[in-house]
Amino acid sequence: MEVDSSTANSAEVTSSSKTATDAPVTDDNSNSNNNSHNGNEKQTSENENKNGSRESNNNDNKQAVASSSSPSHLNHNHKIMNNKKKVELREKLKQLALTNRNIVLKGCGNWRCTNPVCKSNIVNQAQTYDDVQASKLALKMIKEKHKTCASFENRSVVPLHYELVAKFVSLDDNDDKTQAQTDADAADHKQLIVDAFLHWDVLYESFTTDKSVCADDIAIDFHALDKTFEALMQKESLCQDVIDALDTSITTYLRTLKSHDENHKITLNELRALIILMDCPLVLSEDLAYHGTLSRMLSIFEEINNVDFRSIKVIHKWLSAYGDLSRLQRMLRSLHQFMTLTISMKEDEIEDASEDWKCELKYDDTDDTDERDEIQHEIDKRQQGEREKYMKQEIAAVIKFIDVIFIANKIITTELESQQQEETDATTADEEESGDNKMEVEQPQTQEPEPEFKSNDENETKEVAAPRLSLVNMDSLQRHSQRVPLNLVLFHNDGLNEVITSKTESRSHIHRRDFLHWRDHDFFTYLAYPYLLTAASKARYLEFENLWSQHRARRRRMVDLMLHGMNILNQFNRHQLIEELDLVLRCRRDSLIQDTLGILQLQEPNDLRKKLRIVFDGEQGIDQGGLTKEYFQLIMKELFDPNYGMFVYHAQTHNYWFNRDCFELADTHTMLVNYELVGKLLGIAIYNNTILDLRFPRVIFKKLLQNEAIHFDDFRDYDPEMATGFEQLLSMTESEGSVEDIYCRNFVIKWENYFGQSKEYDLLHGDGEQTMLTVHNRQRYVDHYIKYTLVESIEQQFNAFLKGFKTVCDSELFAKFSATELELLVCGSQNFDFEALELSTRYEDGFTKESKVVRDFWSVAHELSDSDKRQLLTFCTGSDRVPINGLGELTLTISKNGNDNSKLPTSHTCFNHLLLPEYSSKEIMKTRLLLAIQNSEGFGLL
Repeated sequence: MEVDSSTANSAEVTSSSKTATDAPVTDDNSNSNNNSHNGNEKQTSENENKNGSRESNNNDNKQAVASSSSPSHLNHNHKIMNNKKKVELREKLKQLALTNRNIVLKGCGNWRCTNPVCKSNIVNQAQTYDDVQASKLALKMIKEKHKTCASFENRSVVPLHYELVAKFVSLDDNDDKTQAQTDADAADHKQLIVDAFLHWDVLYESFTTDKSVCADDIAIDFHALDKTFEALMQKESLCQDVIDALDTSITTYLRTLKSHDENHKITLNELRALIILMDCPLVLSEDLAYHGTLSRMLSIFEEINNVDFRSIKVIHKWLSAYGDLSRLQRMLRSLHQFMTLTISMKEDEIEDASEDWKCELKYDDTDDTDERDEIQHEIDKRQQGEREKYMKQEIAAVIKFIDVIFIANKIITTELESQQQEETDATTADEEESGDNKMEVEQPQTQEPEPEFKSNDENETKEVAAPRLSLVNMDSLQRHSQRVPLNLVLFHNDGLNEVITSKTESRSHIHRRDFLHWRDHDFFTYLAYPYLLTAASKARYLEFENLWSQHRARRRRMVDLMLHGMNILNQFNRHQLIEELDLVLRCRRDSLIQDTLGILQLQEPNDLRKKLRIVFDGEQGIDQGGLTKEYFQLIMKELFDPNYGMFVYHAQTHNYWFNRDCFELADTHTMLVNYELVGKLLGIAIYNNTILDLRFPRVIFKKLLQNEAIHFDDFRDYDPEMATGFEQLLSMTESEGSVEDIYCRNFVIKWENYFGQSKEYDLLHGDGEQTMLTVHNRQRYVDHYIKYTLVESIEQQFNAFLKGFKTVCDSELFAKFSATELELLVCGSQNFDFEALELSTRYEDGFTKESKVVRDFWSVAHELSDSDKRQLLTFCTGSDRVPINGLGELTLTISKNGNDNSKLPTSHTCFNHLLLPEYSSKEIMKTRLLLAIQNSEGFGLL
């Protein structure tokens, strides 16, 4: 409003100063009024002389005329008219000034406009004006009677296309340089090509289709685009000129973008041009020299994300509509490479700088522990400062664009699921009870990229959410679809995961600081984009969260003990103090379940996340990790024993499943308490970094997390044979026979329980006996059968199991895991890569990797069967489970234990330490090793 007022005032000053637009008009009006007034008086006098004889007859009329034509009255009327015109003119000038001001500041919207003062003119994109400057220029345009944008011709544009680039390549390769015309033509063609990357408005008309660009269609002819860029890449000199032009245009556009106010909207043509450039091989080049161009380009998208997120949503839609998803994969691969190289180089620089900081702060010159801690704290602070600097300047932008691709990929997955669900629904359209056609139970939504950190009330009773069933056959859909979504593994960044799981001093703090920032919402974090992280990296976050919370709990407990008096503290010996600060389970080997259940039922949920220490009754072993591994092996073996009745074993899949008939073996309360115990033990194992031999189908881990839909493929994982039968049923045609005649079954499931008794379940809750399976209701039958099998038949058992798991694992970090990653976290990897274990092994007491006995040992180990490899792993480490990152993550130590051929190998499983005698031959080595690994169980047996 201040600008409008100043404009109006300026217009008044211009009018009163007799400018070319106002003062002349006012003078002409005044002269015209005066001349008209004198003429009226003269005409009145002549009429009086000519008509004197009729003066007396018309006396009244004359008096009236004389009265109305008096000089004072006419002047008054003319002044009113002049003031009215002035007001109208002033208002017109004001509106014209406002229009001109908008042209200067915002433009006319025509990107081909050639008006020299219009903001839409590409030559003015970098030009900025403040309010005063814009108002002055607007008044100047009025004074000079500047033409409107429509009066100027549109800019002529030569679109970038294959023929233009190919022509330049052919001209530039012409060996006949005697013709000056050839060189001139080549220069002209080259300039046209470079202009497309310097002035992006050229790209608005490039690679077009028969459709116009809109929010639903990017309208790019990708075949023409790829062909053009392929030709461009053939000329190295042209590539360098294009990169130089891009650097200039990107810098200019980014500066202009940052100068816009928050209401500025990015045009669809601008977005389209940016996507074209992001597809350019030069922008996505592996050449380090071009990474600066990609970095600046990503900064543009980051700025758009900040100022106009609606434009980012348009890009989501455009990318999700790509017909060839290898284009997205290629883009993703280049972004990952850029991110990996940047992180690796920056972290190396930080490590080098840390050594310089140690010298600067004289870390090695002091022996005082407290002073060293202060210096190390200062070094850590500097490291974090440098890390946050490069994250903000370079990493944040690339992650945000990867997030654009991730969301587009998610849209593709959702559309494919919806497509098959619609096809499935169409096959059941003739059913009488249409309400039962779909099997879709609501479930909490998947977490957003940056969820709020919420504390859970552990005493609050929460209803267990039912799993969401969407019986879409994703494997079949992807086999028959031309648009297969990108595998989520492709979104993992190797460089990021390498530094997070690194054990070096400087990099070990990355996930810790990142977690604290994520919790406090005060900085950009990797954890907000969990698809970048592997299960191993997420496990590091989970481990730190627990250590952090347990450290605080320990401090509170120590304070409580000290408040009761130092005498009480003095009465605690080391073992008693451990029992106060850790979760100690004193168990008898022949009564593991009862003893464990009795102890865990007395613990608060927070205490269940403490460090676990196992004490076997009557044994002297001190738990340094090995006893914990053995304890979990023993108790899980007992709980999952089919004779115990809680779980049934499927020989075909080698998996366990909840026993639907368990309540016939024991009372309901006892069984539910046992299932809850298994859930708690699962959570305790996770928080103690213990891998379990837990053989569940993946659908169980989906049901634990409750953040993924259950598909038909999950049922296939549970029962492959039945899944194949269902597929044959659903694909049957009339030519193959009648469904009724071939299957001859109704909607009642029948089976035999543990005692050989016949059991049945009505899928329709009353109508199943009378409802025969037909071609019209076969989809309905499959849906209800799977729903009963995966959900309803084990609902009570699983809910108790889930309750126990959630009692321990209530962290929001679990929402960052997928079902596959949770399975890896619990069960470990299935890859027995003994080569990786050999590379990570250390040697002591005179052994080296070149020692003969060491070479014999690894030769024997590599020749073992998978079963014997598991036993060897158990013998050395206390568990046959492979860590998330594979056996290379283990650090096995092999040391010499004499040279007696009659001695067996021994081990300290707590420390992954193998004591190996120096056998005289490989044959003796193999015999003694197999004897040891096949006859070892319990503490002190060997």
